Amino acid sequence: MKKMSPSLHPQETHLSWAANLAAVHTRGPLLPFLEDMGIGARSFLAGHPEAVNQLCELVGESRGAVARNTLRAEERERSLRGEKVFVEFTAGRLVRFCPQCVLEDRTRGSPRALAPVAKLEWEFRHVRVCRVHQIPLQMRQGSYLRELSEDVPETQKQLERLAQSEPRRAPSRLQTYILHRLELDEPGPRATSPWLDGQSLQQGVRTTEMLGALVAFGSDFDLKSMTEADRDMAGDIGWEYADKGLDGVREALAFAHARHAGSGHEHHPTKTFGSFYAWLVVKEGIGAGRIIDDTRDYIFDEMAIYPRKTVLKKTIQTRVRHSIATLADTAKAEPSEVAAALMEAGMLQVGASPSAESDMITFDARASERVILASRGAMFLEDAAFALNATAAMIELLAKTRHLQIVADDHGMKAWTGKAVRREDVETIAARLADVPVADRVPERFVNLDEVIEITGRKMAEVLPMVVSGQIRRTVRIPGSWGFEGLQFDPKELAWIIDPSPEAMTLTEAYRRLAIPPQIGARLTSGKGGAPLLVTTNLARKPWMKSRVRVMRNDFEHFAENYATLHHLAQETGLRQKQIKDLLDARGVPLAVALEDLGIELYRRDDIPEGWAA
Repeated sequence: MKKMSPSLHPQETHLSWAANLAAVHTRGPLLPFLEDMGIGARSFLAGHPEAVNQLCELVGESRGAVARNTLRAEERERSLRGEKVFVEFTAGRLVRFCPQCVLEDRTRGSPRALAPVAKLEWEFRHVRVCRVHQIPLQMRQGSYLRELSEDVPETQKQLERLAQSEPRRAPSRLQTYILHRLELDEPGPRATSPWLDGQSLQQGVRTTEMLGALVAFGSDFDLKSMTEADRDMAGDIGWEYADKGLDGVREALAFAHARHAGSGHEHHPTKTFGSFYAWLVVKEGIGAGRIIDDTRDYIFDEMAIYPRKTVLKKTIQTRVRHSIATLADTAKAEPSEVAAALMEAGMLQVGASPSAESDMITFDARASERVILASRGAMFLEDAAFALNATAAMIELLAKTRHLQIVADDHGMKAWTGKAVRREDVETIAARLADVPVADRVPERFVNLDEVIEITGRKMAEVLPMVVSGQIRRTVRIPGSWGFEGLQFDPKELAWIIDPSPEAMTLTEAYRRLAIPPQIGARLTSGKGGAPLLVTTNLARKPWMKSRVRVMRNDFEHFAENYATLHHLAQETGLRQKQIKDLLDARGVPLAVALEDLGIELYRRDDIPEGWAA
C-alpha cells in the first residue's frame, strides 16, 4: 500500500511518529487516532511489537525501522536496541527538545511544519546538549505521548529566543559515548571503551558521572542540587577516567583519596569517598556494575582498613595495609618512631612527615610490622621458620621448650603476643646449626631428622631440643642447605636416646641394658648347644639398619625376670659381687651355664633360695 506521510524520521521515536501522523491526518491528538485505527493505546505507548507492527501495516511504514526507534517499556525498565535501562535513566514525563531543531522543522514547509520530530536521543536524561546545534536542551513537564505540536506551542520568534537564551557548549564525551553505543549518531567509527563496554549502558554511564562528580565537586557532592551543566561537566570529567578502564578508575579514586588525606578529616572510606561511597552502598542491591568490586579492591589495596571491617559487603579478615597512624596504634608507638623505622628500612622516603597527611601513604601490613618487630628485637614465627629452614610445627615446639622466647606483652607488643619470638634466640640457634660441618659426601648410613624420630621412637618435641643443644654430636650437613633442613645424623650415636619402651631393640641396646659385654651377649643369643637364653627376632630391614636382628620387649623382659648376673644381684642387694658369689656357693646355687661356656656367672632366679642374702 502507499506509505502515509510523514514517514518515520531516522532519529524519531515511535510515539513522535504516530503523534505526527495523527496531527497531519486528523488535526487531533494521538490517542483518538490510535482508537480509530483499532490499536490498543496502552500497548502502543509501551512499545509492544504487536501494536507497533499493526500501525506500520496500516500506514505502510517499515516494521524494522520503527522497531529500532521504539523505546519499549518493561515494568521499571526501558529497552532500546538491546540496551536496558531503568526508567529513571529516561526522560519520563519530561519533554526535552532542542529549540533550533523544532524551529527548523516548523520552517521546513512540509508536513513537519505541523509535526516536528521528537528525537530518540532526547529520551535519555544524560543527553543534555543537541549534538547538531550545541544548544542545551530545553526541559518542561509534559506527557508520555511526545506530541511536540502540543508540548512546544512557542512561535517562531519564541523558539529563536529560546535557542539563543543559553551559551552553546559541546556535548560531553559521556553523551557522545551514549549516542555511539545506542547507534544514534552519524554512521562511522564509533567510540569504544572496553571497561564501559563490558557493563550495561546504565551502569557505565552512572559510574562515569559519579566518578566525575567525586573528582570535580569533592566527596560531599549532592546530585540533587547540581545543575544540568554541573552534571554534564561531571560526565565529561568522569569520562577521562572511565575511558582508561580500571587504571583510570583507580586514578580517580586515588585523586579523591589524596585530597581527603590532606583535609585532616577521618580516614575511612565512608568519609574519603562520601557521596560516591554512599551511592555504591545503595546500589549494591540493584547492581552498580563492576565499580563496586573495583572500588573495594582499591580500598583494600591502598587504605589502612582494620581487620574484620566490612567494606561494600565484604569483610577483610586480616590487615592488608598500614598507614603510619595505624601501625603506630598497633605497635603502641609514636608516629615519629614508626616513621623513623620505616625510613631506615627504605620503605618510607627519608624526611617524610609522620603527620596525618601521610596516611595517604600506606605499606604492606606484614612487611611494615616486620620492620617494627625488628626494631624491637623480635620477628614473626613464620620468619623464624624461614631463618631456621624449619616447619611451623618445629618453631612452635622450640617456643614451647623455651629455646625460642615468645615476645611478652610489654613495650607495646600485645598485638603480636604469641605470634613473634626474640630475634636473639633465633640467631643463636641459627649460629649453632651453621657450625655443623658440611660433608662433601654424606655417609650412606646417615639419616635425616624424620628418620631419627622413627629410629628412636621419640617424639619431635624430645629430639629437637637435643639437636639444638648439641647433644647429638655426630651430625653433618648436605652441601647447599641451611638451618634444620639438610642435617644428617649418624644412627650409631642414637642408641642412648632410643625410647626405653619400644617393641624391639637392637642387640647393642639389649646388651647395654643388661650390662653384659657384646661377646657374652652373642653367646646368650646364639643358642649353641641348645635353645638361646636371650631370644632374638629377624625384622624387615629398614634403610638405616645395620642388622635386622632385634630383641623383642617380651623376650627381653622374660630373660630379665628369669636370669641374673652377679652385677644384677649386686644392684638389687647393695652387696659386693664377691660377697654374693660366696653366699650363693655356700648355698649350692648352680650356674645356669658353665662358666667356661659363657664366660660370666649367670644364675636362674628360681635356683636362688629366699632369704639368701640375709
